[in-house]
Amino acid sequence: MSFRYTPYPVEAKEMAWQRFLSIAPAAISWVILALLTVLSLAMPEIGAALIIAFLIFYIFRVTHNAIFLVISFLRVFAEEKSDWLSRLEDISGLPLPPSDRNIRGGRTTRYGARLHAEVLASCKSRGTHLPDPGYLVHLVIIPVSNEHRVVYEPGIRALAEGVLDPRRYLVVVLSVEARSSAEIRAELEDVRAEYAPRFRDMLVVVHPADVEGEVPGKGSNVGSTARIMGDYLREHSIPFASVLLTCIDADAVLSRSYFACLSYYFLAEPDRLRSCFQPLPVFSNNIWKTNALVRVLELSQTIFQLIDSTNVDMLVTFSCYSYNYQTLWESGFWPPDVIGEDAAVFWKNFLHFKGDFKAIPLPVTVTMDAPEGSTFWKTLRSAYRQKVRWAYGMENMAIVFRGLLRHRLVRGRRARQAALKFIDNSLAQATWPFILSILIWLPQATRYLTGLDPLPVFNLGRISSLIFQLSGVFLALMVLVTGFFAFRGSRGVPLWKKILYPLEWLVVFPAASIILGGAPALHAQFMLAFNKQLVYVPMVKLRATNPEKPAV
Repeated sequence: MSFRYTPYPVEAKEMAWQRFLSIAPAAISWVILALLTVLSLAMPEIGAALIIAFLIFYIFRVTHNAIFLVISFLRVFAEEKSDWLSRLEDISGLPLPPSDRNIRGGRTTRYGARLHAEVLASCKSRGTHLPDPGYLVHLVIIPVSNEHRVVYEPGIRALAEGVLDPRRYLVVVLSVEARSSAEIRAELEDVRAEYAPRFRDMLVVVHPADVEGEVPGKGSNVGSTARIMGDYLREHSIPFASVLLTCIDADAVLSRSYFACLSYYFLAEPDRLRSCFQPLPVFSNNIWKTNALVRVLELSQTIFQLIDSTNVDMLVTFSCYSYNYQTLWESGFWPPDVIGEDAAVFWKNFLHFKGDFKAIPLPVTVTMDAPEGSTFWKTLRSAYRQKVRWAYGMENMAIVFRGLLRHRLVRGRRARQAALKFIDNSLAQATWPFILSILIWLPQATRYLTGLDPLPVFNLGRISSLIFQLSGVFLALMVLVTGFFAFRGSRGVPLWKKILYPLEWLVVFPAASIILGGAPALHAQFMLAFNKQLVYVPMVKLRATNPEKPAV
């Protein structure tokens, strides 16, 4: 029986597995929270002992995260302005034509030079001939639904100003929904007419509405357009293996060095057709226009991406990323009926290639919009919907576990890593915010109310104090790292707002982690458990003006 990457399998046994595995995350999360609550109130010594065990694990996790956050951030900081074009010449042994250098420049730090030397040594030791960088074509797909020109034009402008000559290397496709308004489609045609001369080619492709088997959303849009572009590539005699497909959101602004950096890592990677590539997402385009709750949660996403990027075996694509076209062609592109499309395309390739697939982090950034509404509550509602949609990506867990347990598509170490990744994400998102912010205090509250003084409850207070001291160190690191990215676009932001920024993390982060972290995760798990289909609602993006937005 063949395996299909879908949350709606036709076979009865497959559907039974799918339902069981969809219910499991919600059931486990609710059991953990309910059990800790009941024990903390009825038997505080047992509840305290369980929470102490969790906090000991949490100490190790915080220490691990702090170490690898520093390592990952230093790598990005050291490499952000490197001359990737010169590095391309080094690994290929072929000088790029002067016309390929849209912008000359860049610098190399001592750390960056050492990393490049390691790549050169690796290429030399393999003794393999690397392709000429000039054979690459970068296909960029930008899905558009309800976004106006003011939203996506800064990103297109950044593409046109990239250091790797866009007139030779970039084919840009604006993939618009058929259900989009006539005004939206007219704006796209105007943008294409204006910017087409600055790229190798620029197209507008319409994604048809109400296609059988598709769920409206980014995945079905991009997947349909990617298939259509296969005919374009054949018509222009472009080999699939030489095409790198980059999918970015409409509001995304890629670093001007992105495609040079991507070309470098793609060519230097020996398993380039079994790899995808992930830049660092930073939600900073409008970060000072949104409220503090949303600001700290959106910037914390960058923190966790930095930490994940230090472990290639556990990194999964998110938001904006690049795949080789031949790889996508073989695996069948994006699944059209999955809401969590960014992770779905990774896991689909992971299963298709029997675990022989990985995501490689790129030390360049892509900046995007944080949720923003016309009022505080509209902003909060938009952010909550976004977090529910992200957490709904846990539907991939049931599909992947079907592939691992029932079909045995991946075995051994890679199968265990995938399983642990899902289990860790599911429990951490849905339970940790409540345990660390609320449940940790219940045994001690019961102790004071009942007059009981069991030893575990007493020790919980002491351990909690230690935990908050260590968490304070990690929180300070988060403030410093996120401030590095947030303050870059802070021209015109009042000084008092910048001064209060560290206090936002101290005061707001605990509440934000529940309201926009734990609650949306439990909500999404509840929907999956009760087979409630999430309706994809694109985030409304407010732009009063069309400012020059330089890429980081």
